[in-house]
Amino acid sequence: MIIQQLINISQEATIDKAFGKRLCLAIAALALQLNQTGIIRDILNSLNAIVNTAPLLILELLSVLPEECFDKRVYISADIRNLFAKQLVESTPEIFHFLLTLLDTLQPQTSTKNQILICLGRWIETLDIPEDFLSTHHICHFIINSLSNRELFEEAVEALIVMIRKYSRSKVTYNLLYTT
Repeated sequence: MIIQQLINISQEATIDKAFGKRLCLAIAALALQLNQTGIIRDILNSLNAIVNTAPLLILELLSVLPEECFDKRVYISADIRNLFAKQLVESTPEIFHFLLTLLDTLQPQTSTKNQILICLGRWIETLDIPEDFLSTHHICHFIINSLSNRELFEEAVEALIVMIRKYSRSKVTYNLLYTT
């Protein structure tokens, strides 16, 4: 029902960002509380119809999912929280693939690219994404290449700093410095 509301507002001529963000927070909190297997994939499949018309809403939802996982205002047990975090980490390849596909197929506007960088920063900062996966993923090239774009620079630097802080002295930072 809440996802349908998000789909409904995506059809409006002007989307109220604050309203959209609140719906995304509600969906993320509910997903955390339910913690059903495959819930991330189910949510993305439900929102597939609005990828072309409202990618910012989907990116907002993807950005708040990892944050809500560890938000102490959502009253759940530590076990459920950890299981949901595990599910988010396991869905990282799918999420990163979705983000790359969004970049490749939509030729997105700057605001969408900025939101992709914000989303990446939040996933990398909040979740324990395996170093081997992150160090070889093509999404790192997008982050590095965004540094040369003034409109993307701030969000790109934030995502890069998160990666460097979290993965200091690792394959990730080595690859960032020498191979991208």
